[in-house]
Amino acid sequence: MYYNPDGKVVYMTACLGVILDQETNTQQFFGGGQVENKSKQVANDLHHHTNDIMSMNVNTNGSREWAVTGQVGKWPAVFV
Repeated sequence: MYYNPDGKVVYMTACLGVILDQETNTQQFFGGGQVENKSKQVANDLHHHTNDIMSMNVNTNGSREWAVTGQVGKWPAVFV
């Protein structure tokens, strides 16, 4: 779990990256969406995670403006 420059909480769950605004109790989602009905181990998509996210990092060089997520699977996807 990390904080972005706006003080919002950034975390991962299943195949989604989540940005939580605690003041308004709202969330924004990254990495999810409708994908083909295939086994998670062979699914591949250029725009969405198709399997559980296993790693996440937010740049720590002071700006915290970028996050990266990586998923498990035969063809793991990484999104920035």
